[in-house]
Amino acid sequence: MKINLENSEIILNDYMPLILATVNRFSSYEKEESMDEARMILIESITSYDNRKGSFGNYLKNRLNYHFLNKSREKRTTSLYELDSKGVELIENVADPRDFEEEIFHEESIANLDTYLGLLAKKDRRLVEMKYLEKMTNRQIGQIQNRSPKTIANRISISLATMRKAIS
Repeated sequence: MKINLENSEIILNDYMPLILATVNRFSSYEKEESMDEARMILIESITSYDNRKGSFGNYLKNRLNYHFLNKSREKRTTSLYELDSKGVELIENVADPRDFEEEIFHEESIANLDTYLGLLAKKDRRLVEMKYLEKMTNRQIGQIQNRSPKTIANRISISLATMRKAIS
């Protein structure tokens, strides 16, 4: 069979066992994403294949292996509490799709805010104030409160859920 883009669907079906075997061998990656990457490598391999390079199967196998081996050398983040290149925890850079300030401060007037903050324990109320009124990060609050940033994030989340429940 001639290797070209016109018969790429047939080639994809013929080499699917090789793709699956390679993706399964590198199982630490998300399977669907790896399958998509492997398909792209197959298409690129069809366009760049030269029959003087040996059989297409070996050429594709080598390209897939090199791709996933190189990918495995990249440093992967294992925790949102790791530091980025600026020394800031990754969790501090994650944008939350919900804007809690918007929910709390715009759904109700500032006059009612004190009522909802009053539902919280004094220590939790102080955490919410530090986070949203004083615009402090979880790390800064944690340093002041002598707690981990994760604990601060959890306490604030629970406090906001309590306030949100009272608003609804």
